[in-house]
Amino acid sequence: MTGVDTLFGSAVASELTLNGFDVRGIAAPGTTARAEGIPFQASSSNALDLESCLAALAGATAVFHLESERLLTHPLDEPAARAHVEGTRNLLVAMTRLGVQDMVYASSAMTFAPGSRAEPGDESAKSQSGSAPCLRAMRATEDLLQRYGDDGRLRSVTLHPTVMMDTGAAPSDTCGWLLLGASSGRLAGRAGGVNIVRATDAASAAIKALGRGRPCETFILAGENITLGDLSIEICKVMRELGAECAAAAQRQQKPRHARGRSKVLEDPLALMLAELGLYYTPALAEERLDLRVSPAADTIREAVESYVSSPGADKP
Repeated sequence: MTGVDTLFGSAVASELTLNGFDVRGIAAPGTTARAEGIPFQASSSNALDLESCLAALAGATAVFHLESERLLTHPLDEPAARAHVEGTRNLLVAMTRLGVQDMVYASSAMTFAPGSRAEPGDESAKSQSGSAPCLRAMRATEDLLQRYGDDGRLRSVTLHPTVMMDTGAAPSDTCGWLLLGASSGRLAGRAGGVNIVRATDAASAAIKALGRGRPCETFILAGENITLGDLSIEICKVMRELGAECAAAAQRQQKPRHARGRSKVLEDPLALMLAELGLYYTPALAEERLDLRVSPAADTIREAVESYVSSPGADKP
């Protein structure tokens, strides 16, 4: 597995372990797994090197390639985007050499057209917009998997999670960005919206995708659609109940924040995308085929906020 240091990857690793599987992580030196008890095979560079892949895949039965969530943290990082594609290629070569045929890859729901809140996007329409290096890298990886699948070298299923929220979120996660943005008032009055999926819900569906997904099939792992205004109100409500500082943000909930100059948070291109667009998706296919559970957004937000506020060492609002 790659991405055991991400919110989604750690949830999948924990779920696999609970189901009796041995999980081995591949990561750059210095990376720490969020899931406990997962041994690491360190790679020699940011791009997964072939020798590390060969060592890590020895005796493996399947690969979960789940590091795309990390790309979204730095969407304009060209070297990281290139490393992601190159690392995937090394994984595929290692799989071919060792006879490992199954891969579950996590891309992003943003590679699909988002639709509207009334008619959310699904797996039928790929997005024609979004030129950020992180999205280009994910699309290039999907094309690479398609080529390997078309000639019978391996069987892959691609998952497209929406915005992950759950316990254990870090400031570097999109979930952490949303919590900080809401508490500071930066999301108040924004026109956009997001689809929120609980990481543990998505993790259970991801494991089922290994057995139920057809070769080269894709699934959007989505939860509930919510406007950024409502999301901000829910986050601040829980923070106030917990005694966290969110009073200033609460006073701005009913009107846009007018500040001198741009907010640092909203200078990030991914943040701008989230703040101005409606990233609305439906989980219908994953619900039908992968038994994806859709937890209520309010419950998911509450648990994520409670975990985030109580975690030691995180940048708090």
